[in-house]
Amino acid sequence: MGRCSFLWRTRRASCRTWAPSGGSVEFSTYLGGTDDDRGYRLAVDGAGGIALVGLTASTNFPSVGAPQRGFGGGTFDAFVTQLAPSGSSIRMSTFVGGSVDET
Repeated sequence: MGRCSFLWRTRRASCRTWAPSGGSVEFSTYLGGTDDDRGYRLAVDGAGGIALVGLTASTNFPSVGAPQRGFGGGTFDAFVTQLAPSGSSIRMSTFVGGSVDET
């Protein structure tokens, strides 16, 4: 895997990786639910897994193997998501939040 970027636009966060040469996109995906989803940071582990963090207002944000399966309340909850190195699946995704905004 080459470079990674994590972008946010109102309503959808996206993650892209480029080949080491920088000449082609290895994968590109959107992450989110039906409301406002904002990606803020990413990290790549030694095995190539991609960890993403941000904020979501989507009550239907993807939740996989999650310690907190549901939206906590307020306008935004934080989220933590781990993608497989290929970007083809979500390994883990959880809400992190209580009854007020996590901003």
